[in-house]
Amino acid sequence: PITPSPSAIITPDDHPLYQFFRFRDTALTHPDLHDDIGRPWGVPELRRKRYEDLHTLWYVCLKELNLIKTEISALKGVLGKSTTTSAQAMLKEPKQSVVTSLKNIRIVLLERNAAYENAQKILKEKG
Repeated sequence: PITPSPSAIITPDDHPLYQFFRFRDTALTHPDLHDDIGRPWGVPELRRKRYEDLHTLWYVCLKELNLIKTEISALKGVLGKSTTTSAQAMLKEPKQSVVTSLKNIRIVLLERNAAYENAQKILKEKG
């Protein structure tokens, strides 16, 4: 078989794998853009959200975490394995914010599940 050259391969602009990159032409983001990621969502804020909003926020955070992990992997490839720790240190704060938000969403969902189970138990006892 004839192996195609990379220039002959055409991918559509909306290819799903492009969701793992902030920009189509590069895997790395300028460090200044990571300052705009912001703070993690707090549990009191998340308690006021509807289930559908929490579901959407979970996947937005998961996508952001995948973007950050893709960048860490790209930095490992560019900088080499010896500087892996510096690549991870550069993205530590944004990654931690996203991980904290994911944990807080899980806490809120577990609280709601426990409240639902408690309500079901009370209804069975009364009924």
